[in-house]
Amino acid sequence: MAIDEYGQIIRRSSRPKTTDDENEPQPEKAEKSRGVSLEFDPETGEFVAVADESASKEKTVKREKRDYILHSDNNQKPAEKVNLESGEAAYVDENLQKIRELRRRLKSRRDPLAYKQEISALGLEETGLSREDMGKNGDSRTGKVTEKHRQTAESQIEDAKYAMREEREARETVRKKFKLDEHLDNLADRYCEGMSEEAKAALLARISSFEGNKKYAVNENRSDDSQYRIAGKGEDGRRIYDLDELKEFPDINSDEFKSKVYAPDSDEHNYTVSRAKELLEKFAGNDSKVSQDLKNLLECSDIEFRVRQDWKYPNGSCAFKEGKFGEKNKIVICLCDLGKTGDEALPGILAHELGHALDFSQRPGFARTQYMDGSETFADITGTALAVNAGVDPRGFAKFMGQDYDKKAKSGQDTQMLYSPDGNYRRENFYLAFREMSWAKQNREKTMLQDKIDGLRGVSSAREMSSGAQTKPRENVNNGVNMAVVRQQNGGR
Repeated sequence: MAIDEYGQIIRRSSRPKTTDDENEPQPEKAEKSRGVSLEFDPETGEFVAVADESASKEKTVKREKRDYILHSDNNQKPAEKVNLESGEAAYVDENLQKIRELRRRLKSRRDPLAYKQEISALGLEETGLSREDMGKNGDSRTGKVTEKHRQTAESQIEDAKYAMREEREARETVRKKFKLDEHLDNLADRYCEGMSEEAKAALLARISSFEGNKKYAVNENRSDDSQYRIAGKGEDGRRIYDLDELKEFPDINSDEFKSKVYAPDSDEHNYTVSRAKELLEKFAGNDSKVSQDLKNLLECSDIEFRVRQDWKYPNGSCAFKEGKFGEKNKIVICLCDLGKTGDEALPGILAHELGHALDFSQRPGFARTQYMDGSETFADITGTALAVNAGVDPRGFAKFMGQDYDKKAKSGQDTQMLYSPDGNYRRENFYLAFREMSWAKQNREKTMLQDKIDGLRGVSSAREMSSGAQTKPRENVNNGVNMAVVRQQNGGR
């Protein structure tokens, strides 16, 4: 330490260097730590952090591995892999990743697993124990089991029995109360935002209407490879039925499945799937209720797209499997080859199949195999809501189904479709839903814009337009189709 003539301390950084300083042995470099070196600065007399280039290069090399596996610097954290599309990281070890997912679930109060844990914690507190005792049924190091350990085990066993009994009773209650047609009506009602009550009622009635649902009888002969046939006059048929096809989830890695689809690295697959992913991002990218439900579903699901080689016409399919024990749901959507069918029908096909996924994901497990022809109408309406709120026109698919119906009707062919209303009814589903939802969206946007203007002017936004209010004639959104003619061809519907 040096003192100047006024008695002030001279800082080392401002003191002139002397011969003694130069001759004084100085440490050249401190020990490396996490890719950083500490070097001694003789001018300031302090250690300065300097990035170690060799460590930086070594770390970069690790991150450039082809499988994109990341390792922590101290090698204590398990290796992770990064999804380059989503940017999400997951443990390479599948068991560790499952544990991570379970821990995330336990932080959510809405999750059933978290609910069971809460029951066990409450049970421990009632017996004079604490939440910290949960799972402590013995000393793993010594094998010793104390009286406290026994009490914890007994409490958790009783709580597990209670949770199982409660869950079984809840399932039975849901099974008795669940009705497929009501489930579809309630979901569709949620997605028909901003529509007048009259327009909404007319649209939802199509889900359960007699014209939109055929009655089926068990097909004992199965000559046409279908489980059911349409019941004839005087036969006892069911509008709601169990569909065996829904019990099977496709194994996309099986040879049989691979023989029906293009390889994931083929041009046909990449073109169609890239277009589908662009649309999926739009469908889940707005603040409508149907879009938010889709976004929530995608966050807890793994979705796979495949492109069928054997479909010559616009078509699609959706399979859903609920995830259990912390696993994500699985969704497989098959699409037609756009190189053969063109792009026009894709928005309607994809939106329709996503409508099925929203339906299946919100049913209780026992009801996943239940079906009715109105399920197709529900998917048409829900798919239209997804498309309209994303600013996409889904009517290309409806146009194809309607043209196919017209062609068959003109030549006297059978226009019935298995497990679905006919093509003309489906065409009406899309056109009517598109018209009403487009009108409702215009009203919502107009109201929001006016509210913003009023806010800028300092006027209170007391104006709330009724969902059925109309201030101008509706646009013709039926793509040039005369709906009166369509209804006449379909028997006045």
